[in-house]
Amino acid sequence: MSVLRKISMYSALIGFGGYFVLHQQLKKKYPDVPLYNLPDSTHIKSTFPPSNSKTYIAYCDTFKTTITTTASKAQIADSVLKWPTLQNLQTDGPSSTATGAITGEKVSRTSKPKYESVILKWNWAPSSHIVSTFEWLAGYGYPWRLMNGGYHEILVQQVGENTYDVYFVTAHEYNNLRDGKVIPGFMQALHKDFGRLVLHFGTQIK
Repeated sequence: MSVLRKISMYSALIGFGGYFVLHQQLKKKYPDVPLYNLPDSTHIKSTFPPSNSKTYIAYCDTFKTTITTTASKAQIADSVLKWPTLQNLQTDGPSSTATGAITGEKVSRTSKPKYESVILKWNWAPSSHIVSTFEWLAGYGYPWRLMNGGYHEILVQQVGENTYDVYFVTAHEYNNLRDGKVIPGFMQALHKDFGRLVLHFGTQIK
């Protein structure tokens, strides 16, 4: 085995090992919250397509943390929304990101005395043809499909004096082709860790 190949192999092992440790830490700190355990103040379920739609929500991942801060509910939500990927989805109507591959919009923002909810929606731009490419491959036996897009909800709920439960909810929408094909498991794990990182860094507020 050449020296270059050994270096590449060891670098990959170190990189994977580092990610595995990070994944385990994030998973322990921000475990999955079942959709049925979400508080009544969540709005994301009302945005899901109906059962007879051409699209469906294949899975929904939710993560929660509790913080103590003198910031308001709106300030906490805005702190989470500052995550770069989410910033591109905060127009009041469909718009393209800088790359043109994704369109996003703010579906709603609801402010109540006890909670603050923001829902964002994103889709692959039709011009990218990325979804149709995976649909074509799946039609010939490829075991996975790509989501059309999805939804994010940031929910901040006051549970005590200067104490808040903060939820990050993410759901992926697929064409309803009734074959059960979605992205592979390792990609789902990466998307979950993305949500956990958004929640972790977005709630670093005093």
